[in-house]
Amino acid sequence: MKVFRAPAEIFLRSKGIEKLSRFFGIDLHQYLVLLGLFSALSDRFEFMGLTAALKHILGFYVFASLVMSLFVLGNPTLAGYLLLMIGFSMFSMLWMLLMDAANSIMNPDEASVLAHQPIRGATYVAAKLTHVLVIVSATIPALNLLPAIAGLALRGARWFYPFTHLMAAYLAGLFVAFLVCGVYGWLFRFIAPAKLKNAALWLQLIAFLAMPVLQQVITMAGLHGLRGTGAVLRSSWMPWRWFVALGLTGHAAYPGFSSGEAVAAFLTTCAFIAFGLRAFRADYMSRVSSLILGSAGSANRVLHVARLAPLVRKLTGAPSGYGAFSFMCIMLRRDWNFRRQAIPNLSPFVLAPLAAVIASIRKTPFALNGFSARDFSLMHLLPHCLGMALVVACMLVSYTAEPKGSSVFAGLPIGRLRPFVRGVYASLWLPAIILHLCLLGPCVLFWGPVQGLLFIGFSAALVSLYTGLAIFLIDGFPSANAFKPSMVSAMPVIFLFAAFTGVFFAAIQWLAFHYVYLVFATAVLIAAVACAVAHFSLEKLESKVRVNLSLLGLGPAQMFKELE
Repeated sequence: MKVFRAPAEIFLRSKGIEKLSRFFGIDLHQYLVLLGLFSALSDRFEFMGLTAALKHILGFYVFASLVMSLFVLGNPTLAGYLLLMIGFSMFSMLWMLLMDAANSIMNPDEASVLAHQPIRGATYVAAKLTHVLVIVSATIPALNLLPAIAGLALRGARWFYPFTHLMAAYLAGLFVAFLVCGVYGWLFRFIAPAKLKNAALWLQLIAFLAMPVLQQVITMAGLHGLRGTGAVLRSSWMPWRWFVALGLTGHAAYPGFSSGEAVAAFLTTCAFIAFGLRAFRADYMSRVSSLILGSAGSANRVLHVARLAPLVRKLTGAPSGYGAFSFMCIMLRRDWNFRRQAIPNLSPFVLAPLAAVIASIRKTPFALNGFSARDFSLMHLLPHCLGMALVVACMLVSYTAEPKGSSVFAGLPIGRLRPFVRGVYASLWLPAIILHLCLLGPCVLFWGPVQGLLFIGFSAALVSLYTGLAIFLIDGFPSANAFKPSMVSAMPVIFLFAAFTGVFFAAIQWLAFHYVYLVFATAVLIAAVACAVAHFSLEKLESKVRVNLSLLGLGPAQMFKELE
């Protein structure tokens, strides 16, 4: 990225850009200073955006684009193939930018340093939008270069098809970027600043629940050349249709495409985006402090975790254990960095067991009638999905945007940490056990008391084992460490590993469920192993927490050691 900064700065200082920036109320000098600040923060891994780990993400997207290019082997229509790639690009960009734009605009931590400076809101937001556009400019080639070249093998593709494909993909990416920022602008206009963070997270959650379904529909539509699809997908009002028609410039006509409808829809969307972006111009900087602080709700809210106080106190053996339990429950709910990472990364592992319960609660998980594939119960995936959710949560729980807040624990008695780490363990383990207790009634009702109790006991033991193993991944004191961008790049690998291992162990588990006594013996064995693993993992976590607390207690004498 550093190679392109000098030419970009020369271009931005040109007279034409200066006049354009003045028209939009942007101070060009302040804009360039802010770009330099954001770039320096990104290089030092202090900027909580995707640009800090962009090279790792791009590598994954290049691999994904290679896999998507294999669809040419199915000899789809050129329009269907381009629709597939444009739809994949748009939804991938939407997936990324819903998180990154929310973090850049709705959680501007670095703005508190600049609050005393007379910086216009339009200038600050323009610098933020430039950060978003950098992601688009780098991601679109990674997603589309190989598919654009592979598209030359399709019937009807002319020699310049890669150029029109990339042009359409770039414009689609820019459209998604401005649309996301416009939507957040509308939120900024109508929602109180203290509630904007929660509103942005709810928007992401709803989008992440809806996008996989819609992406699958568009994928199937693209593979079949739009035949048999609904009128909504075929409508020229849909954005993906605009860019597919643009990508087919110079090729065969796009069937059923109306230029008039497309232009009307495009102008309507542009007006929506423009009015959304105008919300940032007036008093954005004056509302930054409320954006950063956010709101955790009413101070009189009754914490439900207090009802578990006697149980947690008994499990951990000390009041500090319940303190750790309460701290974890509150931080998992309130910490912006954890929530923005957890929503997209945990959603697949939370939705999968929910779908399994809904689809297979009436089907017994015991293979009493043989091992036919149609008799396989999706309930076998339940403990493995919950276990992978715990793994992802433990990978993220140590990192926060405000690690200095953990200094309040510097006075914790450093020799008595075992109850504290037990409280951390209980905050992850108890919710999974409570979920199993809630499922016990329906399982007994549909499968009978023996099978219901055995499956719930087996699943709870397996989740306990996953919890003990996941504790090894907690990198020190919870919510006390600066964010590591490598965590973002590691998530796709975690997902692939989780998919293969979950299915593999679920299949082995199904084979064991042919005999009732074998299931009982296996559950007892797994529970014993889970206790042993938890003992060692808590010992490891205790040493990590002790190191973190020691560093917190060093004081200012070590703060500038590197400069000495």
